[in-house]
Amino acid sequence: MGACFTLYRVTGTLPTFTKIGINVTTGATGSPVVGRLGIYKDHKGVPGALVADAGEVDVTTVAAVEATISKTLFGRYWLAVIFESASSLQITLQSSASTLVGEYGAEGPIGGANVLRPVVAYSALPSTYPTVTSADFDTATIPRIWLRSGV
Repeated sequence: MGACFTLYRVTGTLPTFTKIGINVTTGATGSPVVGRLGIYKDHKGVPGALVADAGEVDVTTVAAVEATISKTLFGRYWLAVIFESASSLQITLQSSASTLVGEYGAEGPIGGANVLRPVVAYSALPSTYPTVTSADFDTATIPRIWLRSGV
């Protein structure tokens, strides 16, 4: 089944983060169904080198789902999520690219867009993000991915 792969851009000086997560509001059908979370370093307005592949998380249950990381970040980054299967899966969405600037950055690389949605197969996140085209950028239905520090 096809995978949904989404990246977000984060801007600013960031502390050491211990978690990356999403909020599953309707679990995916199947058992198990997983997603992967990760972080890419920004490279001239598009994702570049992989900073962290946080591994797989179960997306079949309604819950705030997090993976453990340990990353001190400074600069611009893209938060990534890819799903093994999107059948019935729903996660919390960001209603606007300009809200919660600390989480995503309001400034996008092409025409205000700050989400990439290329068509890829589900697998481990690539060490360098593939070539990006203008067709991969989007501003609508931005899934909310968060980073947090502490416990």
